Amino acid sequence: MYGEAADAATPGFKARESGSVWPKPGPERPLFDTGMENPSLRDLPGFTSSYLGFVEGAPAPGPLSPDHPRKELLFSRCRAASRQIPLCAVASQTIREETPIFARSRRWSENVERLESSSAVVVGVSADTATFSTSLVPLLKCLTAIKLAGEISREGIPAVPLLWVDFPDWTGGSDTKNSDNAEPSRAGIREADKPLKKLTNDFNNTLEVLLNNELYRAKIDGILKWLIDEFGLVLVNPRTVGLRLIRKPDFEDQRRLASGLCEQAWKGPEAFDGAGSDSVVTGPEKERLSVALLLRFSLPVAAEVVAPDDLARTALLSHLAGRAGLVKPFLWPGISATIVDQRSRKIMDKFRLQLPDVLRGSAVLLLRLENDRGAAAVSGRLEALAGSIQVRIAELYTRASGDPRIARRIQASGSRMLYQLRKLAARARLSADAHQDTMARQFEMLCNRIGPGGELQEQRLSATQLVSAHSESILAVLYRKIDVWDVRHQLIGLD
Repeated sequence: MYGEAADAATPGFKARESGSVWPKPGPERPLFDTGMENPSLRDLPGFTSSYLGFVEGAPAPGPLSPDHPRKELLFSRCRAASRQIPLCAVASQTIREETPIFARSRRWSENVERLESSSAVVVGVSADTATFSTSLVPLLKCLTAIKLAGEISREGIPAVPLLWVDFPDWTGGSDTKNSDNAEPSRAGIREADKPLKKLTNDFNNTLEVLLNNELYRAKIDGILKWLIDEFGLVLVNPRTVGLRLIRKPDFEDQRRLASGLCEQAWKGPEAFDGAGSDSVVTGPEKERLSVALLLRFSLPVAAEVVAPDDLARTALLSHLAGRAGLVKPFLWPGISATIVDQRSRKIMDKFRLQLPDVLRGSAVLLLRLENDRGAAAVSGRLEALAGSIQVRIAELYTRASGDPRIARRIQASGSRMLYQLRKLAARARLSADAHQDTMARQFEMLCNRIGPGGELQEQRLSATQLVSAHSESILAVLYRKIDVWDVRHQLIGLD
């Protein structure tokens, strides 16, 4: 089911966003082996100490510290979960009703039917749809969940990828509501005295809302639709499903249990060790946590894909599910990856650079390699040789001062030698400067493509940019290339 679907290339968005550092889209994007070793997450920015401890199997001791991600433990947990948690009928009905019509597909229907027949477990992943336009992390997490579900299914445990998705308010937010009836502030009155500035601000605000409503929403919907069509990814909106569960009378005991467990966590915070905070549950988060826990009572969640930003919250949910007598969902790290094109790989090979080197920036790379300037060294040696020869010629001219004819020949020959040497030195100097300029341009291009702003691609670039540059077929390419069992940062070669 999973492999065949990923091999198909579906036509997608062709428009490119301005300023994109991705290569121009073409009819095909062949894959290649980068030939470089995948770096450890510890050598890269953006990963917290608690997340590194989780991935590397050395978490701080504590009740919320998740198990080390080993596939033997994952399969064991999935087998246990498949025998324990049936799908709640309300959850199934709500999933069918809340999933947008455009997103329902044959593969989606097959996965929902698997869940309804109580023959499958869930591999969950959480994401706000708005984050698809700000980073690659939610997309990589979704692809990890999809591929992980395929690996679990091949072990004889039917598994379905499920996205806990939060659909944001695309209308511009509640701040814009009833604005006509609002009392103008002093700042607003002062602003009204500046018509041109007010007109500009209004135009910019309108443009931002239009972009959110049309461009980004269409691209995000397209990405989700492709994942649903090709892989049968099931979408669950925690707010709508949770509201129905709360209102269901025969689900009252589970609701009270979830609320009680979250209340205990609120009164006596069970901190996630190494997370840098004394409490995971604060303010309104307590209610959202209660609903999230209630959903895990109604769905056969066996595993959840996490990233550094949601590890603490998901670990707490897993811990609370265990306290409720359920099999604790097994946490698995989402894939971290960088796309490397052929030109970038050649530059990295030429200067023997690794990804951590590139992330330091072009200025650091130039400073590091400035001593490796052969042409500049040659120029210096030629200048030194010219100075030495000039001294020697002066000595010979002094000795031959008694014979004017020989002295003139010595002076003429010496001048020609010095001219040639200094000409060679100038050419070597120009060659060194040109080489330095070339390196500067290459390093600038390399850093912009591989580590924009000194950050990983997944942190700086977005899923919508990726799809705009390559079309939706890039999603199938990433699916084929990622290895869910490799917890290092993965380098994916894409021409």
